[in-house]
Amino acid sequence: MPLLVHITDQKNAASILRAGIKLGKYSRFVYFMPISSDYSVSYQWGRELKLQGIKNYAAVHFRLPDDELVWSVKYDKEHTQLPLSEAIGRFLKSEDLMGYEFYLERKVTQKGIARVRNLPRPIGWRYSPDVKGRTPCYCPACGTIGEPNSAKARKEKATQRVQTSIILPTALGAK
Repeated sequence: MPLLVHITDQKNAASILRAGIKLGKYSRFVYFMPISSDYSVSYQWGRELKLQGIKNYAAVHFRLPDDELVWSVKYDKEHTQLPLSEAIGRFLKSEDLMGYEFYLERKVTQKGIARVRNLPRPIGWRYSPDVKGRTPCYCPACGTIGEPNSAKARKEKATQRVQTSIILPTALGAK
């Protein structure tokens, strides 16, 4: 029975110890990650949860049987339902471990919970695991309004477009 981790708001910790991990209010799943030797891989979803307004985090460590059917997928890919042991095996054999998600369609009972501990701060990625180093699109259709630094970036893009339109005619030999 592998050790798994579910990251949640610290205010839910007492309730989870008493009654287990309930299904999500909107998603109707319990999201989790297998504990691996790399801390940042196991707890990668913490920073993503920060977007939901969670300030203080708790890690709920629990166990499930190897033959339990779970859903697993690389972020934004097609979901597959597999036994837990096979899903973890595929996860560990993949080249890029960031961006995987596992989830269960039932609650985790109080008996399956090993421990609950506080997390010092969230780690991981925001928005998607491969966003680092890629310039986001700041057009209005992409919905970046209201995100950090988006107004400044849109202003810079507009300035670049104006400068390009001024430079191009003279560069082409137009008078």
